[in-house]
Amino acid sequence: MLWRASSRVLRGFSQTVRFALSPATLYSIGAEELQETADDNRLVPEFDASATDSGDIYPLHNIIPEAEWKALSTSAFESADSEKDKIALLAYRRSDWIFQHVKNLPSLPIKTKRRNM
Repeated sequence: MLWRASSRVLRGFSQTVRFALSPATLYSIGAEELQETADDNRLVPEFDASATDSGDIYPLHNIIPEAEWKALSTSAFESADSEKDKIALLAYRRSDWIFQHVKNLPSLPIKTKRRNM
């Protein structure tokens, strides 16, 4: 008896849901428009799907605008003597990914240091 009562309740509930959703489905959008809306509201930067190099998938200035990038000063970081001094300059010091990149900085040419940070 309990199962039958539950199935009747669920049947009524599903009809209620269908009636509530029917006005919303009148204005449904197509898959193409849905993809465009998703792309416009994406929290990650725009990517280059045709990139052949992993470093080019997310162009730098899609992540941080060029004007803001130019306003960053890296002179204190570049003149720091040790990894420990460089890490002390960072706002967030608990990232293994950042630590690994700071360790690799001395082996990188000066030109790419700023790009890969």
